[in-house]
Amino acid sequence: MAAAVIGLSLLARALGVWLPVTLLDKREHFPPYTRRVMIWAGLRGGVTLALAFNLPDNPLRGTFLVLSYAVVVFSMLMQGLTLPGLAGRLNAAAQAADAP
Repeated sequence: MAAAVIGLSLLARALGVWLPVTLLDKREHFPPYTRRVMIWAGLRGGVTLALAFNLPDNPLRGTFLVLSYAVVVFSMLMQGLTLPGLAGRLNAAAQAADAP
């Protein structure tokens, strides 16, 4: 279940980034791979956990807490630790594409 929630979280971030950047790209020019970096850089943490802890007592509260922790841990460990490498690779690919 945690994998599904993490996937949905990434999908929601992708939709929230892709559409506005695509619409703004007609007026502003964004560097290549902007969308990918912005999607992967959407780290979650304090707000996610604060919202989960403020849920009223009910049978699903524990499930939401565990799933929130899973999303935050994935975000911080996987996304946070791989973001510099991803940005570097995408920057190198963009520079190679611009080179004559």
